[in-house]
Amino acid sequence: MNCKNCGMMNNIGEKYCKNCGCLLQTIETNNNIANQNTSVNVDKIVMPSMKKYAIFSIIIGSGGIICAIFIGMSLLISVFLSALGFSFATKGLKANKTLAVIGYALNGILLAIGIIISFLLLFEVVEPM
Repeated sequence: MNCKNCGMMNNIGEKYCKNCGCLLQTIETNNNIANQNTSVNVDKIVMPSMKKYAIFSIIIGSGGIICAIFIGMSLLISVFLSALGFSFATKGLKANKTLAVIGYALNGILLAIGIIISFLLLFEVVEPM
């Protein structure tokens, strides 16, 4: 069965999408919703465990910022960590928008710090550790 949200192919009988965590709409669900005449938006129902991705994005962003400030890190490492954090924030966006936005902000700051440190090293404003 294909996920209506992301298009991922899931096994028959699975309740949630393996990729994005959205509730998979089945024929039974369609019939029940039509019979009850209720306006339930099935696309907005998300697997509760997807919230952990938003939390992971905050942990990666804040941990990366601490490491960048106190230990120093290369641009490559900060870009990698930021990309990982942005990916987790995107997966956790449906479960908890506030946590995901905080994760986006922290990972954006981490990326900016990595770029600033690289320019400072490039123009020899600071010496490498």
